Amino acid sequence: MDTERVTELPTTAGVLLTEMPGGCTPQNIKDICSTDLFQQLMAANPQEALHVMIQQQAAERESAERLAEREAQRHAAERESAERLAEREAQRHAAEREAQRRHELELAKLQFTLQSSLNSNASEFSIRRLRKDDFPSLEEGTDLDVFLKSFEKVCRQHQLPSDQWGRYLTPQLKGKALDVFVSLPPETDNNYEAIKSALQKLLTLLLSLTGKSLGVCSNAHHPAAFYILHN
Repeated sequence: MDTERVTELPTTAGVLLTEMPGGCTPQNIKDICSTDLFQQLMAANPQEALHVMIQQQAAERESAERLAEREAQRHAAERESAERLAEREAQRHAAEREAQRRHELELAKLQFTLQSSLNSNASEFSIRRLRKDDFPSLEEGTDLDVFLKSFEKVCRQHQLPSDQWGRYLTPQLKGKALDVFVSLPPETDNNYEAIKSALQKLLTLLLSLTGKSLGVCSNAHHPAAFYILHN
């Protein structure tokens, strides 16, 4: 029997193949076809032998198909599992980034609130502890320009907000300087620059009248009442 004929006969040796390691393989078929037992089986009941071989091959095909299907399902499950894992990781990273962003935002808000509170408390504390005696007074013989510069320096030393300077200036005024403040409109009551400008205008006016520097006094006989001339 030649090789081509041997490969065409696997369906006639199913009974023998079921007892051989490896089942229906070309080598097993070749081995069976070379035995006297195979020839006897073929001679005795070829149709039964063929039927057994067909069943054997069908079972092997079915087994191979099931194996291939299981492999395909396993690969599909692995891909799906990997995709779910990647999606969960992406969601976790996104949640972590969002949580970090919210944390940083809340921290920035808290720092801003604390700093604002500290600044406010420091300013309020500084303002509360300031007294009239902490500031220079426009006493008799005091040069107006020196007085204003000294007053501003004290305000800066105490970190007093500039919009509060006016309320601390007016208690230090006396005589004609106080009269100037009283003559100003109400909207300038706490406006330091407006009060300062009015006082400087008065100083300029008096200097133009006297030609000399100006100081506060109580000399009622002088044309510029409450001011005296000095060198």
